[in-house]
Amino acid sequence: MSHFFDVIINLISTLMGFLIHSGWNAIKDRYRKNNLIQLWHPFLNSEFKVVISHYSNQKFKDQGYQSTGFREQGGFMAYGDAMATATLQAFFESAGITKFSIVSDENIQGDDLKNNLILIGGPIANVITKQVMEKVNTSFKFEGKDGAIKDSVTKRNYIPNFDRQPNEQSIDYSLVIFTYNPFDPTKKVIIIAGSLAFGTWAGARYLISRLSKKLAPKGRTNFECLLETDVMFETPQAIRTIQIRHL
Repeated sequence: MSHFFDVIINLISTLMGFLIHSGWNAIKDRYRKNNLIQLWHPFLNSEFKVVISHYSNQKFKDQGYQSTGFREQGGFMAYGDAMATATLQAFFESAGITKFSIVSDENIQGDDLKNNLILIGGPIANVITKQVMEKVNTSFKFEGKDGAIKDSVTKRNYIPNFDRQPNEQSIDYSLVIFTYNPFDPTKKVIIIAGSLAFGTWAGARYLISRLSKKLAPKGRTNFECLLETDVMFETPQAIRTIQIRHL
């Protein structure tokens, strides 16, 4: 009889430990999600697509670019775009966001566009970014073949200063846009687009940092944000907010 009660007590202890562990994990998961800034909320409980740019010399030549001339470009993706994607993946994992898939702009299907979207890379590199930016009314636009971002309000151009020597400081810019998805207005789209790909990486870092809390005050989530970043050793360093405008 004593052995029987010992077994029961052990089973109860094991069950209680499991319930406590599960409950604690649920509390931590809820805490993580509740502390995400408002712009991430549409991506918590519904599937979304992360659309990456497929880099190729031909893509740039088709748009009138003879040569990119940048160390950062190479292989399947620009290095900075790849790091931006990895940054977001790590953030999603830590926040318990799991309902997403990553797809190339060259392989995306028509119905994929009717999801919540995160677009990695500017309109030169990412075809879907180009199509969305043509449909969304913003005051910042990419212009020219040097990665310049033009502010239609101040008429100022922000042109990256790229030094090919990794130990020399360069300047890159990033445009981050959060607004409705023009392919399905009930969905949202986030665009993270650098003048060069290091700017894209900086934009991803900014969005998951505490600095991004100023982007989405309660009740006003649609915005465009222009960022500036120092680049050294092929890595974005200090990130500065130049302008935030609500859409």
